[in-house]
This record gives sequence, structure tokens and C-alpha cells, in this order.
Amino acid sequence: MKSFVNINTTPWTWVVRWFQPNEKEEIRVGVDAVTGDVASFDHVIEESQAGPELAEDDARSIAGAFAAARFDRSVTELSRYKLLEARSENRQDRMDHYFIWENVANKVEDGEFRVSVRIQGDQVGGFRMYYKAPEEFLRKLSERKAKDAI
Repeated sequence: MKSFVNINTTPWTWVVRWFQPNEKEEIRVGVDAVTGDVASFDHVIEESQAGPELAEDDARSIAGAFAAARFDRSVTELSRYKLLEARSENRQDRMDHYFIWENVANKVEDGEFRVSVRIQGDQVGGFRMYYKAPEEFLRKLSERKAKDAI
């Protein structure tokens, strides 16, 4: 049975990596340590690899359809998710797009559950779900105290 946190993130994962020595391309897959489900993935390709230059709306549609079909995250449902970031990077022979959505239906204090999808050309190149802790909490966590210095 999944807990509230595990439904919105996968805090404990095993990462498996496939690569060829001396090659840029690799695939990393995060596997949920509890359920064995795929929790995240990252497909790294050459920046010079050719691909289409999609418009942002087309890339967002691909990202939303992928998140819904593969990970049961309906990021296009406006009552549950809010688009926080949409940016594009022009590569040598393609356009890459990055999208981050916040789950507004589920909150823990001031933190946010987020979904991130990367589109490389017209292919999904990365996906992950994570918890973004509040900035104030992160600042206090990283503060050095006198006893830490000693």
C-alpha cells in the first residue's frame, strides 16, 4: 500500500544506468525501492543530435500526454496542477523544452509536489516527481551553527 508521500513522490529509488564507454548517450532509470515501479528516467543524448523544432504548445501536449499515460499524472487538469515553468533551449539541430508542474491539490506545509518533464525534439527525454521543500526550511537546514564549526 502506497503512502501519501509515495503517491506524490518516490523518495527511495534505485538508479540503473545504461551507457557505452566514451559515448555521450546514456539512459538512467529510477526504480521505486518499495514497489519496483519505474519512478523516473533520464535519456541523455548528444546536443548535436538532430530532431524537430516543435512549438512550445506541441511539446507541452507531448509532455502532458506522457505524464498521464505512463505515470498517471494528469498535469493538464488545471484543478490539480499548475504550470510553474516552461522554457525552451535551442540546440544545434533541434529544440528542447522543459516543463515543471506543481500539484496544487496536495500540499504539505509550504512545500510543493512537482512533476518535471523534458522533451528533446519530439521525444520525451526525462521525467521525475519530487518534493520541493520550502526555501526557509532549506536555509535553516544549511545554516552553520557554532557547534558545527567546532
